[in-house]
Amino acid sequence: HRSPALNHCQSFSQEQENLSDIERRCTQLLKVKLELESQVAELKERLLEEEICTTQLSAQKCKLESECCDLRADIEELESTLIKVETEKQFEFNFEQEKQLRTELERGRRKLEGDLKMTIDSLNEMEKLKVDLEEVIKKKELEINTVSTKLEDEQSLTATLQRKIKEYQARVEELEEELGAERTARA
Repeated sequence: HRSPALNHCQSFSQEQENLSDIERRCTQLLKVKLELESQVAELKERLLEEEICTTQLSAQKCKLESECCDLRADIEELESTLIKVETEKQFEFNFEQEKQLRTELERGRRKLEGDLKMTIDSLNEMEKLKVDLEEVIKKKELEINTVSTKLEDEQSLTATLQRKIKEYQARVEELEEELGAERTARA
């Protein structure tokens, strides 16, 4: 039958292989964790840029809305003036000029409304992108937590296996001493 020393040697060899595998996995998990952290940092930077852009678009939207209000007030004032002119029957007012003025005002109003709509659309896109980026960051942080937990488990297992290897080494040395003593006693 097999000697206890041989069994312990095989077990010790198996534990060393397990330890090597765990150390390799730990190294891989550390690398994955670093990559995920780098991706999160990039995404946070991108999110910050998007937020800055959103703030700028919001300011532009407010400015355009203000300009729209001013233009509407101007249009109302001009229309009021035109009505007065018509009621007072001041026919010296040139009909072509009135028509041209109305056309220019309408064109300006349409342009401002178009700009405002584009700004609102851009803001909506930025908001959606911001939400998407925040979701990606949450997922990456969850992955980092998962990898960190696995890494801690692997490190704990490594420590346990190292302790067992030391115990096995001590036992092997004891058995070798016993074997040597037996051989000496038989000789």
